[in-house]
Amino acid sequence: MKLPFDTLHYHCGPCFGPCSVYHLKIHGDGTLKLHRELVFVPDTFDHDTLKEGFFSGALSEAQSQQLRAALDAFLSSDTTDPAEGFHVTDVPEQDIRIHKGTQKLHFTYTLTPDGVEDLLAVLKDICRDESWERLQKSDYKKS
Repeated sequence: MKLPFDTLHYHCGPCFGPCSVYHLKIHGDGTLKLHRELVFVPDTFDHDTLKEGFFSGALSEAQSQQLRAALDAFLSSDTTDPAEGFHVTDVPEQDIRIHKGTQKLHFTYTLTPDGVEDLLAVLKDICRDESWERLQKSDYKKS
């Protein structure tokens, strides 16, 4: 399933607590690259080094549909960060960049507005998916 963008970049983290740090790039054909820079066991301060690293893969049909629906809802909602103009020190910054042709959209969030929650949940689920193929750092940089 062709996605409605050329590339979507998602970056999340860090914070002063157990916030995982992800760098995700999804291409319009559903292929992706993922760098899990820092991963914590959910709801703990335990560092999960086995899940960190460089990965690639392709979204499943279900993941593509979830992403498309969440993206459609996101783009039709108020995408203003409630913390805009303020500095919140202990909340991970989340960055979404969407490229389609010459159009580039860039959103940065400290606090999450209602219309953005579903998209961020889908992107985090993709980052946490353990089915992606592990890569060496040198192979990740080449692709």
